[in-house]
Amino acid sequence: MVRRIKVASALGVAVLLTLGPVRQAGATDTDWCSVDSTKPCIVSATHAGNPVAPADTDWEPWVFKYKVGGSTNVDWGWFHNMDNDLGAGATSEVFVLLIDTGSVIPRVAFTYGDDVVVNRIDDGDGTYKIEITATAIELNDNDDCDQNVNPWFCPETPSDAWDGYLGGQITNYNAWDDVAQRESMWGMNYSTNVAATSLPPEIVNDPATGYEQLLIRMASHHYHLDGSTLWEGFAHLRIPNAFLRLTYGVDNPASMTGSGLIVTGEGSAATATIAQESGADAMLVDVEGMHFSARNVRIKRGVITPTRPTNVSTKRATAHRGKVKFDPAKARGSKITGYAARCVARRGSHIVWGFDGDSPVVVRHLRRGVAYACRVRAKSKAGPGTWSVTKKLAARP
Repeated sequence: MVRRIKVASALGVAVLLTLGPVRQAGATDTDWCSVDSTKPCIVSATHAGNPVAPADTDWEPWVFKYKVGGSTNVDWGWFHNMDNDLGAGATSEVFVLLIDTGSVIPRVAFTYGDDVVVNRIDDGDGTYKIEITATAIELNDNDDCDQNVNPWFCPETPSDAWDGYLGGQITNYNAWDDVAQRESMWGMNYSTNVAATSLPPEIVNDPATGYEQLLIRMASHHYHLDGSTLWEGFAHLRIPNAFLRLTYGVDNPASMTGSGLIVTGEGSAATATIAQESGADAMLVDVEGMHFSARNVRIKRGVITPTRPTNVSTKRATAHRGKVKFDPAKARGSKITGYAARCVARRGSHIVWGFDGDSPVVVRHLRRGVAYACRVRAKSKAGPGTWSVTKKLAARP
Protein backbone atom coordinates (compact mmCIF):
# COMPACT_ATOMS: atom_id res chain seq x y z
CA MET A 1 0.00 0.00 0.00
CA VAL A 2 1.33 3.44 -0.93
CA ARG A 3 0.96 6.16 1.70
CA ARG A 4 2.38 9.63 1.81
CA ILE A 5 3.79 11.76 4.59
CA LYS A 6 3.30 15.51 4.96
CA VAL A 7 6.04 18.10 5.35
CA ALA A 8 5.18 21.70 6.27
CA SER A 9 7.15 24.45 4.60
CA ALA A 10 8.51 27.45 6.47
CA LEU A 11 6.16 29.61 4.44
CA GLY A 12 3.16 28.19 6.24
CA VAL A 13 2.01 26.11 3.27
CA ALA A 14 1.35 22.42 3.83
CA VAL A 15 3.45 20.54 1.30
CA LEU A 16 2.93 16.87 0.60
CA LEU A 17 5.95 14.67 0.18
CA THR A 18 4.22 12.89 -2.67
CA LEU A 19 5.34 9.32 -3.07
CA GLY A 20 4.38 8.98 -6.70
CA PRO A 21 2.02 6.61 -8.47
CA VAL A 22 1.94 2.86 -8.01
CA ARG A 23 3.83 1.39 -10.96
CA GLN A 24 3.12 -1.93 -12.59
CA ALA A 25 5.81 -4.60 -12.28
CA GLY A 26 8.11 -4.62 -15.29
CA ALA A 27 6.91 -1.26 -16.58
CA THR A 28 9.45 1.18 -17.99
CA ASP A 29 10.31 3.73 -15.30
CA THR A 30 10.31 7.19 -16.90
CA ASP A 31 11.88 8.77 -13.79
CA TRP A 32 15.29 7.65 -15.12
CA CYS A 33 17.51 9.92 -17.23
CA SER A 34 18.34 6.97 -19.48
CA VAL A 35 14.66 6.57 -20.33
CA ASP A 36 13.37 10.15 -20.35
CA SER A 37 15.52 13.29 -20.57
CA THR A 38 12.98 15.38 -18.64
CA LYS A 39 14.58 16.85 -15.51
CA PRO A 40 14.70 16.01 -12.68
CA CYS A 41 15.62 12.41 -13.36
CA ILE A 42 17.57 9.56 -11.78
CA VAL A 43 21.10 9.09 -13.07
CA SER A 44 21.94 6.01 -10.99
CA ALA A 45 20.87 4.15 -7.87
CA THR A 46 22.21 1.38 -5.67
CA HIS A 47 20.74 -0.67 -2.84
CA ALA A 48 23.02 -2.55 -0.43
CA GLY A 49 25.88 -2.11 -2.89
CA ASN A 50 23.93 -3.51 -5.83
CA PRO A 51 23.05 -1.35 -8.87
CA VAL A 52 19.34 -0.77 -9.44
CA ALA A 53 18.18 -0.77 -13.07
CA PRO A 54 15.31 1.32 -14.53
CA ALA A 55 13.19 -1.78 -15.12
CA ASP A 56 13.72 -3.15 -11.59
CA THR A 57 10.37 -3.89 -9.94
CA ASP A 58 11.86 -4.94 -6.59
CA TRP A 59 13.62 -1.71 -5.60
CA GLU A 60 12.32 1.42 -7.36
CA PRO A 61 13.51 4.97 -6.72
CA TRP A 62 11.36 7.87 -7.91
CA VAL A 63 11.54 11.69 -8.28
CA PHE A 64 8.83 14.36 -8.63
CA LYS A 65 9.14 18.14 -9.23
CA TYR A 66 6.63 20.85 -8.28
CA LYS A 67 6.47 24.53 -7.30
CA VAL A 68 5.09 26.03 -4.11
CA GLY A 69 5.36 29.52 -2.60
CA GLY A 70 7.95 30.62 -5.16
CA SER A 71 10.28 27.67 -4.53
CA THR A 72 10.83 24.71 -6.82
CA ASN A 73 11.02 21.41 -4.95
CA VAL A 74 12.15 17.95 -5.99
CA ASP A 75 10.70 15.14 -3.89
CA TRP A 76 12.30 11.69 -4.00
CA GLY A 77 11.84 8.29 -2.41
CA TRP A 78 12.05 4.53 -2.75
CA PHE A 79 9.52 1.77 -3.38
CA HIS A 80 10.03 -1.86 -2.41
CA ASN A 81 7.73 -4.22 -4.29
CA MET A 82 5.56 -1.20 -5.19
CA ASP A 83 5.21 -0.18 -1.52
CA ASN A 84 6.92 2.73 0.20
CA ASP A 85 7.33 0.64 3.39
CA LEU A 86 10.77 -0.77 2.68
CA GLY A 87 10.70 -3.18 5.62
CA ALA A 88 12.67 -3.32 8.87
CA GLY A 89 15.74 -4.74 7.12
CA ALA A 90 16.18 -1.53 5.14
CA THR A 91 17.21 0.35 8.29
CA SER A 92 20.61 -1.39 8.14
CA GLU A 93 21.05 -1.18 4.36
CA VAL A 94 22.70 1.65 2.43
CA PHE A 95 20.80 3.35 -0.41
CA VAL A 96 22.50 5.70 -2.88
CA LEU A 97 20.56 7.90 -5.29
CA LEU A 98 22.10 10.27 -7.86
CA ILE A 99 19.56 12.79 -9.19
CA ASP A 100 19.96 15.22 -12.08
CA THR A 101 17.93 18.22 -10.88
CA GLY A 102 18.43 20.15 -14.11
CA SER A 103 18.16 23.90 -13.49
CA VAL A 104 16.78 23.43 -9.94
CA ILE A 105 19.56 24.57 -7.57
CA PRO A 106 19.77 21.98 -4.75
CA ARG A 107 20.43 24.49 -1.96
CA VAL A 108 18.58 22.74 0.88
CA ALA A 109 18.23 18.96 1.20
CA PHE A 110 15.82 17.30 3.63
CA THR A 111 15.81 13.55 4.31
CA TYR A 112 13.59 11.21 6.27
CA GLY A 113 16.52 8.85 6.88
CA ASP A 114 19.68 8.28 8.91
CA ASP A 115 23.44 8.26 8.30
CA VAL A 116 22.79 10.75 5.52
CA VAL A 117 25.59 12.02 3.27
CA VAL A 118 24.75 14.63 0.61
CA ASN A 119 27.03 15.49 -2.31
CA ARG A 120 26.08 18.37 -4.61
CA ILE A 121 27.51 18.72 -8.12
CA ASP A 122 27.51 22.00 -10.05
CA ASP A 123 27.79 21.03 -13.71
CA GLY A 124 28.98 24.55 -14.55
CA ASP A 125 26.33 25.10 -17.23
CA GLY A 126 23.40 26.10 -15.05
CA THR A 127 22.43 22.51 -14.24
CA TYR A 128 23.04 20.46 -11.13
CA LYS A 129 23.16 16.97 -9.68
CA ILE A 130 22.82 15.75 -6.11
CA GLU A 131 23.80 12.38 -4.62
CA ILE A 132 22.11 11.21 -1.42
CA THR A 133 23.45 8.26 0.58
CA ALA A 134 21.34 7.10 3.53
CA THR A 135 19.76 4.27 5.46
CA ALA A 136 16.01 3.91 5.95
CA ILE A 137 14.34 4.67 9.29
CA GLU A 138 11.35 3.53 11.28
CA LEU A 139 8.84 6.37 10.97
CA ASN A 140 5.40 7.14 12.39
CA ASP A 141 2.78 8.31 9.91
CA ASN A 142 1.97 11.99 10.59
CA ASP A 143 -1.41 11.87 8.88
CA ASP A 144 -3.08 12.04 12.32
CA CYS A 145 -0.98 15.04 13.43
CA ASP A 146 -2.52 18.52 13.45
CA GLN A 147 -0.12 21.10 12.00
CA ASN A 148 -2.75 23.86 11.93
CA VAL A 149 -2.50 24.52 15.68
CA ASN A 150 0.36 26.06 17.66
CA PRO A 151 2.18 24.10 18.91
CA TRP A 152 1.60 21.23 16.51
CA PHE A 153 -0.14 18.22 18.00
CA CYS A 154 0.16 14.45 17.46
CA PRO A 155 -1.77 11.82 19.44
CA GLU A 156 0.16 9.68 21.90
CA THR A 157 0.08 6.62 19.62
CA PRO A 158 0.22 6.73 15.81
CA SER A 159 -2.51 5.22 13.69
CA ASP A 160 0.05 3.81 11.26
CA ALA A 161 3.82 3.55 10.79
CA TRP A 162 6.54 2.36 8.42
CA ASP A 163 9.04 -0.31 9.46
CA GLY A 164 11.47 1.17 6.95
CA TYR A 165 11.07 4.52 5.18
CA LEU A 166 13.43 6.58 3.03
CA GLY A 167 12.56 9.75 1.15
CA GLY A 168 13.10 13.46 1.10
CA GLN A 169 12.92 16.81 -0.55
CA ILE A 170 15.37 19.09 -2.37
CA THR A 171 14.52 22.78 -2.72
CA ASN A 172 16.06 25.86 -4.28
CA TYR A 173 14.37 27.98 -1.56
CA ASN A 174 13.66 30.69 -4.13
CA ALA A 175 10.80 31.94 -1.98
CA TRP A 176 13.39 33.54 0.33
CA ASP A 177 13.65 37.19 -0.76
CA ASP A 178 17.08 38.01 0.67
CA VAL A 179 19.24 36.91 -2.26
CA ALA A 180 22.52 36.83 -0.32
CA GLN A 181 21.06 34.73 2.50
CA ARG A 182 19.35 32.46 -0.03
CA GLU A 183 22.62 31.84 -1.88
CA SER A 184 24.36 31.10 1.42
CA MET A 185 21.97 28.20 2.05
CA TRP A 186 23.80 26.11 -0.56
CA GLY A 187 24.79 22.98 1.35
CA MET A 188 22.20 23.11 4.14
CA ASN A 189 21.15 19.55 5.03
CA TYR A 190 18.54 18.35 7.49
CA SER A 191 17.63 14.75 8.32
CA THR A 192 15.30 13.38 10.99
CA ASN A 193 12.97 10.58 12.09
CA VAL A 194 10.43 13.01 13.58
CA ALA A 195 7.00 12.56 12.01
CA ALA A 196 6.01 16.23 11.57
CA THR A 197 8.65 18.85 10.90
CA SER A 198 9.10 22.14 9.06
CA LEU A 199 11.06 22.50 5.85
CA PRO A 200 13.21 24.45 5.20
CA PRO A 201 14.22 25.53 8.71
CA GLU A 202 12.74 28.95 9.44
CA ILE A 203 14.77 32.12 10.04
CA VAL A 204 13.24 34.20 12.85
CA ASN A 205 14.45 37.00 15.10
CA ASP A 206 15.49 36.34 18.67
CA PRO A 207 14.06 39.33 20.61
CA ALA A 208 16.38 38.66 23.53
CA THR A 209 19.55 39.22 21.48
CA GLY A 210 18.39 40.90 18.29
CA TYR A 211 20.12 38.23 16.21
CA GLU A 212 18.48 35.88 13.75
CA GLN A 213 17.94 32.26 14.73
CA LEU A 214 16.96 29.01 13.06
CA LEU A 215 13.63 27.47 14.06
CA ILE A 216 12.64 23.88 13.31
CA ARG A 217 9.08 22.99 14.24
CA MET A 218 8.61 19.38 15.31
CA ALA A 219 5.85 17.14 16.57
CA SER A 220 5.57 13.39 16.94
CA HIS A 221 3.78 10.73 18.89
CA HIS A 222 4.88 9.74 22.39
CA TYR A 223 5.00 6.07 21.43
CA HIS A 224 5.71 3.65 18.65
CA LEU A 225 2.83 1.83 16.97
CA ASP A 226 2.76 -0.70 19.85
CA GLY A 227 1.53 2.05 22.19
CA SER A 228 4.14 1.33 24.89
CA THR A 229 7.65 1.86 23.48
CA LEU A 230 8.71 5.49 23.93
CA TRP A 231 9.60 7.27 20.68
CA GLU A 232 13.02 8.92 20.55
CA GLY A 233 13.56 11.47 17.82
CA PHE A 234 16.72 12.81 16.27
CA ALA A 235 17.60 15.78 14.09
CA HIS A 236 20.86 16.26 12.18
CA LEU A 237 21.52 19.66 10.65
CA ARG A 238 24.40 20.96 8.52
CA ILE A 239 24.54 24.76 8.53
CA PRO A 240 26.89 26.26 5.91
CA ASN A 241 29.43 28.72 7.30
CA ALA A 242 28.40 31.25 4.66
CA PHE A 243 24.92 31.19 6.19
CA LEU A 244 26.36 31.67 9.68
CA ARG A 245 28.27 34.72 8.49
CA LEU A 246 25.28 36.39 6.83
CA THR A 247 22.47 35.44 9.18
CA TYR A 248 24.18 35.19 12.57
CA GLY A 249 26.98 37.71 12.03
CA VAL A 250 29.66 35.09 12.74
CA ASP A 251 32.57 36.48 10.72
CA ASN A 252 34.90 33.51 11.31
CA PRO A 253 32.72 30.37 11.60
CA ALA A 254 35.68 27.99 11.25
CA SER A 255 36.90 29.11 14.69
CA MET A 256 33.57 28.46 16.41
CA THR A 257 33.39 26.22 19.44
CA GLY A 258 30.34 24.52 20.90
CA SER A 259 29.46 27.72 22.75
CA GLY A 260 29.08 29.58 19.45
CA LEU A 261 25.60 28.18 18.83
CA ILE A 262 22.97 27.37 21.44
CA VAL A 263 20.35 24.68 20.83
CA THR A 264 17.19 25.05 22.90
CA GLY A 265 13.98 23.08 22.79
CA GLU A 266 10.42 23.25 24.01
CA GLY A 267 9.43 19.87 25.37
CA SER A 268 11.36 16.93 26.79
CA ALA A 269 15.09 17.23 27.35
CA ALA A 270 17.45 16.06 24.64
CA THR A 271 21.19 16.06 24.09
CA ALA A 272 22.76 18.32 21.48
CA THR A 273 26.28 18.41 20.09
CA ILE A 274 27.73 21.14 17.90
CA ALA A 275 30.99 20.90 15.95
CA GLN A 276 32.73 22.27 12.88
CA GLU A 277 32.70 19.93 9.90
CA SER A 278 36.05 18.62 8.72
CA GLY A 279 37.28 21.15 6.17
CA ALA A 280 35.66 24.03 8.10
CA ASP A 281 32.85 24.59 5.59
CA ALA A 282 29.87 24.12 7.92
CA MET A 283 28.64 23.69 11.46
CA LEU A 284 27.11 20.30 12.34
CA VAL A 285 24.26 20.24 14.87
CA ASP A 286 23.09 16.85 16.16
CA VAL A 287 20.12 16.52 18.51
CA GLU A 288 19.32 13.07 19.95
CA GLY A 289 16.82 11.58 22.40
CA MET A 290 13.86 13.90 21.81
CA HIS A 291 10.57 12.89 23.40
CA PHE A 292 7.23 14.34 22.33
CA SER A 293 4.32 15.34 21.68
CA ALA A 294 5.41 18.86 20.68
CA ARG A 295 8.87 20.32 20.38
CA ASN A 296 10.40 23.35 18.71
CA VAL A 297 14.16 23.26 18.27
CA ARG A 298 15.76 26.72 18.14
CA ILE A 299 19.35 27.25 17.12
CA LYS A 300 20.67 30.69 18.00
CA ARG A 301 23.96 32.50 18.25
CA GLY A 302 25.83 31.93 21.49
CA VAL A 303 29.16 33.30 22.71
CA ILE A 304 31.44 33.99 19.73
CA THR A 305 33.80 36.52 21.31
CA PRO A 306 37.38 35.31 22.01
CA THR A 307 38.43 33.36 25.09
CA ARG A 308 40.58 35.02 27.72
CA PRO A 309 44.39 35.17 27.25
CA THR A 310 46.33 32.88 29.61
CA ASN A 311 49.75 32.73 31.32
CA VAL A 312 49.85 36.49 31.79
CA SER A 313 53.08 38.12 33.03
CA THR A 314 54.31 41.72 33.26
CA LYS A 315 57.66 43.50 33.07
CA ARG A 316 58.54 47.10 33.88
CA ALA A 317 60.87 48.15 31.08
CA THR A 318 61.44 51.78 32.14
CA ALA A 319 59.97 54.21 34.61
CA HIS A 320 57.24 55.11 32.13
CA ARG A 321 56.89 51.94 30.03
CA GLY A 322 55.97 48.31 30.70
CA LYS A 323 55.04 45.11 28.89
CA VAL A 324 52.16 42.67 29.35
CA LYS A 325 52.97 39.20 27.95
CA PHE A 326 50.46 36.36 27.52
CA ASP A 327 49.49 33.27 25.59
CA PRO A 328 46.99 34.27 22.88
CA ALA A 329 43.23 33.93 23.18
CA LYS A 330 41.28 31.57 20.96
CA ALA A 331 38.67 32.72 18.48
CA ARG A 332 35.16 31.29 18.94
CA GLY A 333 33.50 32.50 15.77
CA SER A 334 34.85 36.01 15.31
CA LYS A 335 38.40 36.67 14.12
CA ILE A 336 40.77 38.19 16.68
CA THR A 337 41.77 41.67 15.53
CA GLY A 338 44.20 42.57 18.34
CA TYR A 339 44.66 42.88 22.09
CA ALA A 340 44.07 45.59 24.68
CA ALA A 341 45.92 45.81 28.00
CA ARG A 342 44.63 47.92 30.90
CA CYS A 343 46.79 48.83 33.89
CA VAL A 344 45.33 50.52 37.00
CA ALA A 345 47.50 52.10 39.67
CA ARG A 346 47.42 50.04 42.84
CA ARG A 347 47.23 53.27 44.80
CA GLY A 348 45.21 56.05 43.26
CA SER A 349 43.10 56.11 40.10
CA HIS A 350 45.65 56.45 37.28
CA ILE A 351 44.87 54.17 34.30
CA VAL A 352 46.91 53.49 31.17
CA TRP A 353 46.06 51.43 28.10
CA GLY A 354 48.11 49.61 25.49
CA PHE A 355 47.09 48.08 22.16
CA ASP A 356 48.84 45.63 19.86
CA GLY A 357 48.15 42.82 17.42
CA ASP A 358 49.94 40.19 19.50
CA SER A 359 51.88 39.55 22.70
CA PRO A 360 53.46 41.49 24.31
CA VAL A 361 51.35 44.63 24.57
CA VAL A 362 53.37 47.72 25.53
CA VAL A 363 51.81 50.18 27.98
CA ARG A 364 53.22 53.74 28.13
CA HIS A 365 52.85 56.87 30.26
CA LEU A 366 53.24 54.98 33.53
CA ARG A 367 53.97 57.11 36.59
CA ARG A 368 57.42 56.80 38.11
CA GLY A 369 57.53 54.67 41.24
CA VAL A 370 53.87 53.58 40.98
CA ALA A 371 52.88 49.88 40.85
CA TYR A 372 49.99 48.83 38.62
CA ALA A 373 47.55 45.92 38.28
CA CYS A 374 47.33 44.84 34.61
CA ARG A 375 45.09 42.58 32.60
CA VAL A 376 44.56 41.94 28.88
CA ARG A 377 41.77 40.85 26.56
CA ALA A 378 41.37 40.07 22.86
CA LYS A 379 39.35 42.20 20.43
CA SER A 380 37.13 40.94 17.61
CA LYS A 381 34.46 42.16 15.24
CA ALA A 382 31.86 40.60 17.53
CA GLY A 383 33.24 42.54 20.49
CA PRO A 384 35.93 42.13 23.14
CA GLY A 385 36.71 38.83 24.79
CA THR A 386 36.89 38.07 28.50
CA TRP A 387 39.56 39.81 30.58
CA SER A 388 42.53 37.77 31.69
CA VAL A 389 43.53 37.38 35.31
CA THR A 390 45.18 40.47 36.85
CA LYS A 391 48.96 40.59 37.29
CA LYS A 392 51.05 43.14 39.22
CA LEU A 393 53.37 45.46 37.27
CA ALA A 394 56.30 46.48 39.46
CA ALA A 395 56.73 50.08 40.59
CA ARG A 396 60.21 50.37 39.08
CA PRO A 397 62.38 48.54 36.50
